[in-house]
Amino acid sequence: MTAGVRTYAPTFAELRAVARAPGKRDGQGDWVPVESHQKGPRRPSAPDDGRFFRSVDDVLNRLGEAEVYFRQRSDRRSVFLTVYTEMTATVKRGIESGAFESPGWVRDYLVAFAERYRTALLGAERG
Repeated sequence: MTAGVRTYAPTFAELRAVARAPGKRDGQGDWVPVESHQKGPRRPSAPDDGRFFRSVDDVLNRLGEAEVYFRQRSDRRSVFLTVYTEMTATVKRGIESGAFESPGWVRDYLVAFAERYRTALLGAERG
């Protein structure tokens, strides 16, 4: 087993806690509620179809806004966005710290993949 990687499935109570409050894992892997993954106040907004993602920060901010938007409406899609936002923040830290051999490629891939998610989400919203 790799150090720092848990190999069990979360309990229903853990999943419910994640769905109810934004947060992140601490150094021991425990869930710690936080107000926001981004600096400054978050304004909840519906996913928009007029703007493409431009950067990793843009992806992180707008996914966070969509997370809050869905959470306030008790929409279960907020759970996925909680995880997606945290993973995006983790990859951003890796890019900034030099953890990737080709950080430009990782950055471009992250933005392109997020754009595909945004397009699929908008398609689902339109029916």
